[in-house]
Amino acid sequence: MKNLGLKAFSLLVAALLAVYVHGSSNTVMRTFVATIELSRLPANKVVVAPQNPTVLVTLRGPGFVMGKVPNSPPVFSIAMPAGVENKYRVNLAPSDLKLPTTMEVVSIDPQIIEFALDDVIEKELPIVVPRIGSLEETIRAESISVEPEKVRAAGPRGELRKVSSLETEALDLRTIHEDSEISLAFRAPPALTKLSHERVMVAVKVVPVSSERRIEGVPLEVRTREGAASAAVTKTKMVNVVVRGSKQALSDLKRNPVAAFVVAPERFTPGAESTVNLALPPGVELVAVEPARVTLERVTTSKQGGKPIQKER
Repeated sequence: MKNLGLKAFSLLVAALLAVYVHGSSNTVMRTFVATIELSRLPANKVVVAPQNPTVLVTLRGPGFVMGKVPNSPPVFSIAMPAGVENKYRVNLAPSDLKLPTTMEVVSIDPQIIEFALDDVIEKELPIVVPRIGSLEETIRAESISVEPEKVRAAGPRGELRKVSSLETEALDLRTIHEDSEISLAFRAPPALTKLSHERVMVAVKVVPVSSERRIEGVPLEVRTREGAASAAVTKTKMVNVVVRGSKQALSDLKRNPVAAFVVAPERFTPGAESTVNLALPPGVELVAVEPARVTLERVTTSKQGGKPIQKER
C-alpha cells in the first residue's frame, strides 16, 4: 500500500497530541467571575438584592480550552420555582453551568446565594420641576407647564412606598429669553422602578414685564368723523393719562407720544358730553384717563371775517 508509513506516522503524531492535550502536563486551573441569570421570575415579583450577582468559579481543564473562557464567561442559569416567596436561597451546583466535558468545576465561591424579592406595585407620581436662576428683567413667566403632569411607576413595594413625587433636572431660567419647550430627565429616579416616561417636556410661556406711567397735560383735540373743521370745542384743553406697557414700549413714548381726542358729531346739543379717546403706540394700553368725558360747546363766529368770538354752552 502506498504511503503506509506516512499514514502510520500521522496517526502516531495525532495520538501523541491527544495524549499531550488531555494529559495532566497540559491541564491548567483558573478562576473566573461567573454571572447568575434568573428565569421564570413571576410578573408580580422583582429581585431587590443582590443586584447583578456574581460568584468566583475555579475551573480545571486543557489549556487550549481554558484560554477560550474569557471570551465566553461561565453563566449560572437558575429557574425560579412557581409560587416563590420574598426570599429564595440557591445552592449553586456545577451542573448549573454549561461547560465542555473536558472542563471540571473545582470550586464555587460563594456556593449559596440568597435572593430578596418584593411585590411589584404601581402608582402615579406627580412631577416636581426645581428652578434655578431667574428670568431677565424685561420678561416674566406667564405660565410654566409640565407634560405629562404625572408618571406611572411600577416597582418594589418597599421602594415605591417611600416615593411621593418625582423630581426632574433643574430648569435654568437664566437660559430662557422667549417661549420655550425644554426636555428634562428625572434626577435620581428609584433604582428598581420602571417609569412610563424617561423624560418630561416643560413649556415656559413668557410675557414682557409691564409697568404703569402717568402722563399729565396731554393736549385734547376735538375732531369730526369726516375730518372737517369741528363746530365744537371744549373747555378741557388737556387730560391726564395712565398707561401700561413694557419698559421698551414706555421708553418709545418720547418719539411716539399718546394723542387724546374727542369726536364731535356734526349735530350736537351744547352741553353734551363726549368720551375722551386715546391713540396709543404699539405695546401700550390704557389704564385710565382723567377726565374720561368732557362737555362740548358750540363755536360762535363773528360776521366780520368769520373769526370765533365766543363759545356757547
